[in-house]
Amino acid sequence: MLWQSGRSRDARSARAAKSFRRLVATADQVETEILSAYAELWEGEADRTAHRKLLASVGYGFFPLSASEFVIRFIAERTGGA
Repeated sequence: MLWQSGRSRDARSARAAKSFRRLVATADQVETEILSAYAELWEGEADRTAHRKLLASVGYGFFPLSASEFVIRFIAERTGGA
């Protein structure tokens, strides 16, 4: 059964990689206002930790269709809107 868990992990990694490629491909489409709101939230370690946690969830429960969706989710989580 060990080989099955490895295969499952590979599939999740592939989905995560696909999600990150989509984020990179759409990064230049994030609206200036949204990007400014995102940048304003970077105040300390709690924000960095939240960002790392959100990044870790990409492809493992969170499948953003665009960089805008990722940024909006981060803003919502940090401001209590999620």
